[in-house]
Amino acid sequence: MQVLLQYKTPINEIANKLGFHKSSIYREIEKYSIHKNVHSRNCNIKHIVCNGCNKKFNCTSFKTYYDWEIANKKSLEIRKRSREKVNINEEELKLINDILLEGIRKNSQSLHHVYVSCEILHTICSERKLRRLIEKRLFDVKVYELKKYVRYNHKYKKSPVEINLRDIKVLLNRTFKDF
Repeated sequence: MQVLLQYKTPINEIANKLGFHKSSIYREIEKYSIHKNVHSRNCNIKHIVCNGCNKKFNCTSFKTYYDWEIANKKSLEIRKRSREKVNINEEELKLINDILLEGIRKNSQSLHHVYVSCEILHTICSERKLRRLIEKRLFDVKVYELKKYVRYNHKYKKSPVEINLRDIKVLLNRTFKDF
């Protein structure tokens, strides 16, 4: 992609050659580009990045560059950071554990009911994250102790059946033998 931007290839052609939609290319450039001369004015030449610009060395305008190595490093960091360990400290884990033990084991409540009834849990994490932490075995409450977690499909309303009324005079004085 960086080479194609260097040769001033239009985004539509870049998207076709790489096999992505043009909006994905725009998002990639916007997300991982490097900005220089941030406080200066915008350039008069209409382009997305300055990689292929002939005037980039003499230009004093706002500059945007795309470098695939930096983009790759940033994307790997984002993916790595999202898979890191839980960002809840030990004190909060102990507090959550005590609340869950009391609600689920002692009172035999569902996780949803425990979460809704305790305001402290709302400030720490979401109900879905609680379920994930229980599945990771960070609490004394086990997965089999939770109430069933079921999603029901919505029942669709049936449209009323229209009765097609015919001429009733035709049906008068008929018997079963007529059919």
